[in-house]
Amino acid sequence: MPQVSPMDWLMMLLFWNFLFLFTMIFIYYLFTYSYSFFKKKSTLNLFSTKWY
Repeated sequence: MPQVSPMDWLMMLLFWNFLFLFTMIFIYYLFTYSYSFFKKKSTLNLFSTKWY
């Protein structure tokens, strides 16, 4: 097993943290955008009421 310095661990943790945060924000915006889009459509009213 190769030796890993604490600095590399820190950078790796920061990298995965930012990646996770970015994906969560992206998914959140995607969900809110699609939700508002479905609410505007009257044809998908039955589909949007299922979410409540």
